[in-house]
Amino acid sequence: GLKEGGGFNGATARTMYGLLALKGVLMIVSVLVSIKEIVAKGRNFPWPRPVVCPRCEGNRVWGHGFVSAFFDGFVDGVLLRRYRCPDCHCVLRLRRAALASQRQKINQ
Repeated sequence: GLKEGGGFNGATARTMYGLLALKGVLMIVSVLVSIKEIVAKGRNFPWPRPVVCPRCEGNRVWGHGFVSAFFDGFVDGVLLRRYRCPDCHCVLRLRRAALASQRQKINQ
């Protein structure tokens, strides 16, 4: 992937978790939510809004649309909420947190 300061049309590019974000960092924030409820409610699912940006602690975190992600057992993509901090340009992508029993299966 691109390294810190690699640049794309003069913008700084960074990679985190294998995902590319220009002019900032992409952070993945885990929250305890039900995938089935997210699918049922779609864009109307009440995602929790971060009070502050976890990167710069700025308090102006704005909605930044949705991104489709694929999960085992679901044919179509599931819409995950994104937020953006206008202060540090960080994009926050919310995702379902793995439960302790699921993490145990993954680690075995």
